[in-house]
Amino acid sequence: MKKKTSYQRCYNLALYYLAKRQHSISELVKKLTDKEHLPEDIKKTVEKLKNLKFLDDKEFAVSRIRYRYETSKWGLTRIKLELGQKGVDRDLIEQAVQQRYDDGTLDDTLIRQQAFDLLYSRYRNKVEFENKRLTHKSYAKIVGFLQRRGYSTNQVRYAVDLLVETILEK
Repeated sequence: MKKKTSYQRCYNLALYYLAKRQHSISELVKKLTDKEHLPEDIKKTVEKLKNLKFLDDKEFAVSRIRYRYETSKWGLTRIKLELGQKGVDRDLIEQAVQQRYDDGTLDDTLIRQQAFDLLYSRYRNKVEFENKRLTHKSYAKIVGFLQRRGYSTNQVRYAVDLLVETILEK
């Protein structure tokens, strides 16, 4: 039986990682480097995977935005931060966000509504009022919750106002 070359082992490991989930180029390079593959093998592997369209940072960013927005219910700020941490170029992140706005996946109205839905499902029975206004403690808790999820100030303000209005109408 023929012994595999170091390049073949590197390439097979990269395919294994990509079979589990999409990776950014930077992420994959780091994983292969951590497994002590040779830099020239890693470079050759990445080039081959890019040519085969198995590795594409813009496509990774577009799909990650959809996943985090729809599944994790994150706001754009947190999604962009995560993509940056995964080594995706800032310009590619902005292009991916714009693509998601253009195809209708993202929309400010939808994002604000999602922020409200999150608040309502989690805090509708847990907030405290004083003179028809949220107590300082309740306000800080729900604003912090949305900010940690990456929602903008305007989106947070909209969601909080709508939550107060909805609860007080009951």
